[in-house]
Order: sequence, then structure tokens, then C-alpha cells
Amino acid sequence: MLTEPNRTTVQISNHLSKLTVNPTRGGAIDKLVLNGRTIIQPMEGLGYESSLLFPFPNRLAEGKFSFQGQSFELPQNDDGRPNALHGLVHDKAFEVTASSESSVTLVYNYDGSLPYFPFPYSLQVTYTLEATSLEMNVTAKNTGNQMMPWGFGWHPYFLVEKVDECALQLPKVNKIHADDMLLPNGKITEENTYNTATQIKETEFDTCFKLSEKQGLNHTHLYYPDGGLLDIWQEDLFPFIQVYTPADRKTIAIEPMTCGVNAFNSGDELKFLDSGNDWSMRFGLTYNGVE
Repeated sequence: MLTEPNRTTVQISNHLSKLTVNPTRGGAIDKLVLNGRTIIQPMEGLGYESSLLFPFPNRLAEGKFSFQGQSFELPQNDDGRPNALHGLVHDKAFEVTASSESSVTLVYNYDGSLPYFPFPYSLQVTYTLEATSLEMNVTAKNTGNQMMPWGFGWHPYFLVEKVDECALQLPKVNKIHADDMLLPNGKITEENTYNTATQIKETEFDTCFKLSEKQGLNHTHLYYPDGGLLDIWQEDLFPFIQVYTPADRKTIAIEPMTCGVNAFNSGDELKFLDSGNDWSMRFGLTYNGVE
């Protein structure tokens, strides 16, 4: 069922699952319930809640990058650190272009008018809601006349109430170590702690992991204290996972990313689109409740 309770949100529902999307807030999710469990809801004090991160996720050192002989400098917006953070679409108004009982499609068209990113593009996202799952399909298209660099990520905060009592299981990954500016410092180590479901306890995350073995679909598992399981899956076009625990310990961010932190400078899995070309990718969530 599709409803529009006000001008700023769109809702779809499927049995005990409900999705509320906010086109005016970068096409992000306002609230998600899967099989009766609230997975995502508005929380005070958090930023970029469920935002689509494009044309780059995470951090860009000093907001600067060079491409094809030109230098660019984006505004710094990283809470006092000299970085650009999380791309350019999180606060943009998307247009709802299609909807049905189980899905909604939104599009944002950028004309390339910002001098620090003069690359026009179209970004489309389709949310498809099933009884126990949500799938997201994203297509980025270069609508300009020159090649453009890009990366994409998603920034959900999953409601857990007490993250210390949850358990986490990662796919096979390496840990990307960071400096004081939360940028990669060149050190990479194998991460084995979360090969199996391991209680998070007091661990603080603001950590990027890179898949060491890519599968067609790669799964991160979040186990709730009552036995519920949230499966966060991503295609191998997303070889990175950022895990972040906010200070209040009531949520955890598990973020699929197509490229590494500071990728516009490091080139770590950075993607490129020729004029007129597009790239599609998918990721999603499945919730298995308590038996």
C-alpha cells in the first residue's frame, strides 16, 4: 500500500513491514519497520541519517582533489576536521518518479553548476519493500560531456537501544587504520575478531573495513540481544564497510561503500563514468525475527 501522509514523505507497507522515505531529505529513509521490528527511526543528535552518499562517501582530505589536470576544493564540513564529508546529495530534494504497492523510485538531477564539482549527473534510487526485507537499487548516470569520478555509500543508523549487548559478524575483511583526522594512514591489517558473531561490548567503532574475499553478495550480520538477526548485504561493487557507533550507544551505523575513505585522492576502488554512461548497484536488509 502506498500513502502520502504529507508533502515531505512517501510511505509503502507490506504486511508487518513499513517504509517512510523523505524526498526532501536527499531521498533518505525516515523510518523502516521490518516484520514488526523498528530498524530505523529518527534519532536526536545524529547526522546523515540513512543518507545516500554521492559522489563520494565518507571523508575527502581538506576537501581537495585533482582530476584530469584540474584541481578542486569542496567545503569542509566534518565537525571541526579539515575534511569534506559524505558527498553532495544528502540535503537535496529528490523527485518521486514512480511508485507501486511495494516500491518507490526517486531521482535527483544535478546540473554541474558547483565549481568544485562541475560534473552533471543523475542519481536514481528504488526502494523495494518485502515482508521481511528491503532492497535498494541505485543508478548513477553521467549526464555531462566529460568523464567524472564517483563513489557511493549509504549511511543507516540501526536502532538497537543497547549496542553493547548486540553481536556483530563481518564477512572476511581487512581493517583500514586511520589517523587523527579519520583518514587512512597506510596501515592495513587482517581483521579476525568478527569472523563469527561476537558481542560488541564497549568497543567503539569509526572504522573502515575492506573485503578481503569478494562474494557475489557479501553479508554483515547484526544480532540483537533478544535473538533477532539483521542481515546487511551488498553486492561486490561495494568492497567496503564502515562501522560507526555513536556516543549514546543506542544505534550502530553499518555502511556499504563502493570506494575507500579519501578515494578521490587515493584512488582506492574509485569509479569513473564516461559521458552518457551509467552504473547500477544494489544492496539491502533482511530481518529474521525471534523464533
